[in-house]
Amino acid sequence: GGFSLYTESNGYSVGNFGAGVAAEAKDASTTWYNPAGLALIRDEQIVFGGVGVFPKADLTGTSSFNFTNPLTGTVFRFPSSYNNLSVGRDAFVPSGYFAMPLGENATFGIGLLAPFGLATEVGRSQALRYAATFSELLTFNLTPAIGGKVTENLSVGAGIDLQYSKVKFNSILGNPVLGSLQPPTFSPLQFDSLSYNKGQSTAVGFHAGVLGMFNDNHTR
Repeated sequence: GGFSLYTESNGYSVGNFGAGVAAEAKDASTTWYNPAGLALIRDEQIVFGGVGVFPKADLTGTSSFNFTNPLTGTVFRFPSSYNNLSVGRDAFVPSGYFAMPLGENATFGIGLLAPFGLATEVGRSQALRYAATFSELLTFNLTPAIGGKVTENLSVGAGIDLQYSKVKFNSILGNPVLGSLQPPTFSPLQFDSLSYNKGQSTAVGFHAGVLGMFNDNHTR
């Protein structure tokens, strides 16, 4: 849930936090929120947006790494505490949309946006390093869509989602218990090694919408 973005357009939807944005159809970004709203865009339009995201996630607690001696069954523990550990990373999320009317009752739209993203980072010497040191998800969604009026009070629309995603997940592998059992001059970090993981994928999906317009277009 922490990687889901709600800022896939310009300032008007961000300013009201998306309230009613699927019915407002104020600009070409309705290509993403509700393609049925494209029917209300009657002029060619290009919209660009960019949103700064500054997450705040401070963690406090204790992490314990356990090691069981396979010969004796003795359990050794290596507890490590952390206080107000900041893991969020700032990001800039861009978007762009284009809309072009097709005749009197239909409009084509296309958008490029990022529906999921952001990253978290933990220092390599922090207590949480064995869970994760760097987690990042980036998505790029290209969405062509079309919307048109069925009647004066009803429009429908649909779009294709061509999405590319890439992810990184890095952590520390090691056994700090072994280090803690050595003389004080030995650091538990000496048994650590870096684990790098990354992947990428493409997928195809779709989204669709319906927009009812009543009371001379003042109620939708």
